[in-house]
Amino acid sequence: EEPKTSRSGRIAPLSLFGRDFSHSLTACFRTFSEFYSNVGNFASNCALVLTLLNVSILMSTMDKKTTLPQPASAEQHSEKLLLERLKNSITEEDYFRWLLFVVGFYRGVNKAEAAIALLDSFIEKSHNDEQKAHCQLALGQIATDEDRLEAALNHFRAALGFRCKKKITYVLHNNIGYCLNMLGRYAEGEKYCRMAIDIDSRRASGYRNLGVSLEGQGNLKGAAWMLVEAAKAEVSDPRARISLEKLLAEHPAIVVQCPWIAEGLYPDLKTAADTLLV
Repeated sequence: EEPKTSRSGRIAPLSLFGRDFSHSLTACFRTFSEFYSNVGNFASNCALVLTLLNVSILMSTMDKKTTLPQPASAEQHSEKLLLERLKNSITEEDYFRWLLFVVGFYRGVNKAEAAIALLDSFIEKSHNDEQKAHCQLALGQIATDEDRLEAALNHFRAALGFRCKKKITYVLHNNIGYCLNMLGRYAEGEKYCRMAIDIDSRRASGYRNLGVSLEGQGNLKGAAWMLVEAAKAEVSDPRARISLEKLLAEHPAIVVQCPWIAEGLYPDLKTAADTLLV
């Protein structure tokens, strides 16, 4: 799903130096951990990886004047570590978890071709529909990062052909809607955004993307409504409010016609007012 760091859903490249590298990988691993219920086991694996990564980073920043052999870069050391853990996985589930780690790492260090090769190979060999759906989703996200939107659509639609959990089905419909919007196919995008909202009406991104679909078709009130719903669904995420402010700047008359827009622009004021009325 589109991350908070960019308009097009791209993931920012990881810094390969110092603490930023470790923190970026932590965030990447935390994303993957949401796919699994056995969080304790998964978290211990993450802790092991990050401990070793911190050691490699410390080694890579040693004084250049030392007489010790020059250590491998943090990137090389981390890649070797992750590939070893992938190779030595005992169960199919562990192998898939480490596969996602490696794919996330490759995406972070701009080695998309290596990530694509791993995912394609896994899809070809696996008989697990849900895991293959995850791989198609990852391939679609990589294609989106690279602005290959038609290819991304093909991957997301292929993923829908597999049996997968409600959470992934939501993400796939939402991502298809997003890509169609980016291609200017707003009516088609609207269809998939509405299906995403039907699957899970509590998440903000479906409303936000539906707002783009409606604005693209000239339905400005509908777009404003959806952006307000997105802002209310995830108050901590400013993207919907920023889009709403832009919409109002271009079409100021909407504020008069739709006074409820204030709920999206100033959610804290509504919360305070509701508190006073209790």
